[in-house]
Amino acid sequence: LGQTAFFRGIAHLQLRQAPEAAQALRTSLPLMQETGSDFFTSTVIATAAVLIARAAPAAATQLLGALDRYATESGIPGAPADVATKARTRARVEQALDASAFADAWALGAEMTIDEAAALAHEELGRIDT
Repeated sequence: LGQTAFFRGIAHLQLRQAPEAAQALRTSLPLMQETGSDFFTSTVIATAAVLIARAAPAAATQLLGALDRYATESGIPGAPADVATKARTRARVEQALDASAFADAWALGAEMTIDEAAALAHEELGRIDT
């Protein structure tokens, strides 16, 4: 069910249906966490960061910082397309924030566990109007 909701979220994101994408990703997060796979949870978090980057760049930066830590510690950077998407999102939030705010948000994220990042993503996705 978690993967089904995740792919539904990606489809809505591609169709630029942000509220529907947010709802599907919010549904997917706890289901992915239940599987015990931080990797699958991290893919949902990364997609959430893309979705919230414009409205909440500091929160998206925290999520990206947490994902960077996870990739370093796990040795699993992700699929090439996912790595590229995270890099584009990082560039977007770096432009949206001043250097100090970006560094502070990244450092906060780098201290988060995947579960803490999932909680932040879940909260931020809930702010997207439905």
